[in-house]
Amino acid sequence: ENCIYVPSCAYQMLKKLRQNFERPQLILADFDYLPETSVCDSGFGAPVVQKIAEKGVTIKTASYLEDKGNCDIFYPVDFQTVENFVQYLWPQSRVTTMRQGKFLSQWADMEATTMQNGMNPLVKDFINAAVMTSHTP
Repeated sequence: ENCIYVPSCAYQMLKKLRQNFERPQLILADFDYLPETSVCDSGFGAPVVQKIAEKGVTIKTASYLEDKGNCDIFYPVDFQTVENFVQYLWPQSRVTTMRQGKFLSQWADMEATTMQNGMNPLVKDFINAAVMTSHTP
């Protein structure tokens, strides 16, 4: 049986912003893809659930319902759905989502974040992250 994990907290947050801000400018960044979901939690937007055991070893757990309070739960963000939420709440908004590396290459001080060996971890690492921006004129 396939499940769909709906980003209800994201929608609630955006609704609260709508109540308090007429024309917000948003920058939202998060993982939009997680390489491997937990064993029992399959489906669209399923989480990765893990905990740190002795000696810093990461252990994936079977479900977000397992070992409550002792696990980290990571949900990938479906930015297309979040974009739709923003367009619904602020119809005149201009919304863009791009890869984190592209966003940072455009907006960050790349020299300040490049290591001595020439690698920039903000661009090369976290390739499974995206940034969504919106502007409401």
